[in-house]
Amino acid sequence: MTDALVLGGGGIAGIAWLTGLLTGPADAGHDVTDAGTIFGTSAGATVAAQGGSGVGPAELYARRTEPGRQPARSRRTWTRRRSARTSLPY
Repeated sequence: MTDALVLGGGGIAGIAWLTGLLTGPADAGHDVTDAGTIFGTSAGATVAAQGGSGVGPAELYARRTEPGRQPARSRRTWTRRRSARTSLPY
């Protein structure tokens, strides 16, 4: 029988929380991302995919907490278009 890891949801906060949660056991010498099967829903699915990618929990944690490792924000600005079909005031 193989081990399985099941991760729940929680939005962006859940991604950060689950990443930190997985880092603790890895720091103690037990990498739970080595489970035979990793499942998740919503935020858990994101973390499961990242954990199953071969990147270790410590690296994933560093990407969340160190500003220099975070992607640059998009500089695109969005504008709202007016439509002839709408009766809304914008």
